[in-house]
Amino acid sequence: CCVLLTLFFFFFKFLCFFFFFFFLMIRRPPRSTLFPYTTLFRSASPLEKVIKPLPEPGTNPGRVLILEPRAGTVNRSYQRLTAIVEGDSNTALLTVNGISSLIAVNKSRIESEIVLENGDNLIEVMAWDQSGRFGRDQVKVVYVPPPPQVELTHPVDGDVFNTTISPVIQVNGQIMSKTILRETFLFLNGSPRRIEVDSQGRFSQPIVLIREKNKLRVEALDIFGKTATSPDITVKTINMAPKDMVVFLTWDKPGVDLDLHVWGPEGKHTYYRALDPYDSSEAIPGGALDLDDKDGFGPEVFTLADGPEGIYTIGARYHHSLKGTPCKAQVTVVLHPAEPSRRITRIFGPFTMSPGINSNWTVARVSFPHESFVSGSSQK
Repeated sequence: CCVLLTLFFFFFKFLCFFFFFFFLMIRRPPRSTLFPYTTLFRSASPLEKVIKPLPEPGTNPGRVLILEPRAGTVNRSYQRLTAIVEGDSNTALLTVNGISSLIAVNKSRIESEIVLENGDNLIEVMAWDQSGRFGRDQVKVVYVPPPPQVELTHPVDGDVFNTTISPVIQVNGQIMSKTILRETFLFLNGSPRRIEVDSQGRFSQPIVLIREKNKLRVEALDIFGKTATSPDITVKTINMAPKDMVVFLTWDKPGVDLDLHVWGPEGKHTYYRALDPYDSSEAIPGGALDLDDKDGFGPEVFTLADGPEGIYTIGARYHHSLKGTPCKAQVTVVLHPAEPSRRITRIFGPFTMSPGINSNWTVARVSFPHESFVSGSSQK
């Protein structure tokens, strides 16, 4: 009986060692810092049960092939992805710039819409079949947004305008851009002014011609910092009455209405309710509010020709906005704009204006015929 027990003990011990080494031959566990075989009994996470570990590149070549987009440079953010998946895979993992999503495989094909970011984009498709075999393909696509294009439809280079009735003309055009525009400026004789552009890229901006030759240009900037500029055009005027003073009021927020006010000698006052002496006897003789902008970024423009001698006070008032939005206003005063030898330009601001406390701004006081600035204020 003792002999039988001894034989059974050695036989059982032999079987235990046999199965232990046989199991190690089948699955060699990864090394662990705690104990060489602690991962032997680790259970798989729910994600590992769905998505198998990623194989090394080239282990299953040809099982996944990205057809579109192709590697290289594109000028469109929207792309349509098409890939071929061989075998019996019914699910694939699409990863664009590190963001993954599961997509269905339909008849060995994958189709999806993707949006590229500015610059380099890494697109990867990984698929697996029922047996756990993997396939993977990836492409690198560089998205370079095209710069916007600016077209001026009116006026055109060389146009001549008779300013006997009014020095105001309309500048029309369109900006062709596949990206969102950040801001657009119109340059008149070197002075910038921000203009509004609608959702179709169209703009229509009134300007005041104050010289015999006037240079125009429009510049657009998109959200990626790319700029586009229209060709420079020159428009001429005839019957231009010499101006003693021109005042421009602009601001930096849309949907805000600021008003330009000019008080002259003998208590005269030119503003939106007294545009000129023909409109109201309250207005300054020889003066006119040529532009009264009620939205956008301005400008409001006051011109003076052969006005009475005395002190002229220039001011701005916050009139209205839907949300009471504060804005920064700027006033440009030009004396004798059509005479380079006598021209004097002063810029005041930016001055923060809002309903209530900062709703009034006394900008400057100008003396005629001394053609000098008596006082001026600004706030940055």
